[in-house]
Amino acid sequence: MKLNEYDVVRSTRSLAPNVPDGTTGTIMMVYEAPRLAYEVEFIEAGEILSISTVMPEDVELLSSEELEILKQDSKGPNQHEGLF
Repeated sequence: MKLNEYDVVRSTRSLAPNVPDGTTGTIMMVYEAPRLAYEVEFIEAGEILSISTVMPEDVELLSSEELEILKQDSKGPNQHEGLF
């Protein structure tokens, strides 16, 4: 499944020392050539951890239920700031 700009995703593996498996991010750009890839801004506690170019197998789309939980959590100070 192709993802779109501004989709909220989770890393499926460790992508860098500061982007472990399960880190939440937002797709900022979709690259179609030479191969499908995504520019993702990974965030934790309102801080940008990394802006990385990743392959489709490196991220998965969050479900609507997971997004709702993130939205509820974001009501606390600096939680997921910038995701919504």
